[in-house]
Amino acid sequence: MKYESVKIGNTTYNIVNGSCSLDNLSGQTATVAIIIGSNSIENIHKNLTETT
Repeated sequence: MKYESVKIGNTTYNIVNGSCSLDNLSGQTATVAIIIGSNSIENIHKNLTETT
């Protein structure tokens, strides 16, 4: 099965097809529903908060 991917900073996450979206461009809100692999919530949160 092929997955989609999203790159945040220097880290690329594999995600379930169709689970990434932009909800509100003016508010810059993005949603990633399901991340595949051995990523912990703590590491994902750290990457998101350290990346502009």
